[in-house]
Amino acid sequence: MNGTRLGSLIAATAVALTAVTAATAPTAQAQRLSEGSIKSDCKKAGGSYSTEVVGGVNVSRCGYKDAGGDQYADWYIGGEYTDTYGPL
Repeated sequence: MNGTRLGSLIAATAVALTAVTAATAPTAQAQRLSEGSIKSDCKKAGGSYSTEVVGGVNVSRCGYKDAGGDQYADWYIGGEYTDTYGPL
């Protein structure tokens, strides 16, 4: 019985340490862009730029067409790229 308890304790500790390590491991920092850069890059891509302030944070969108003519939208929150939606 003690062997089973010890094994369970070791397993639980290993799982907990793995979770803590994963949660605190350094992650790649997203590059924060200025609104001017987002707008300029969007224009260079032939896209349509828009932005609005939501809760004190800029939420920006660049809508554009790819080489095949499909419409996509890149989204930025606070200057950080978040996602591409499409084809729309």
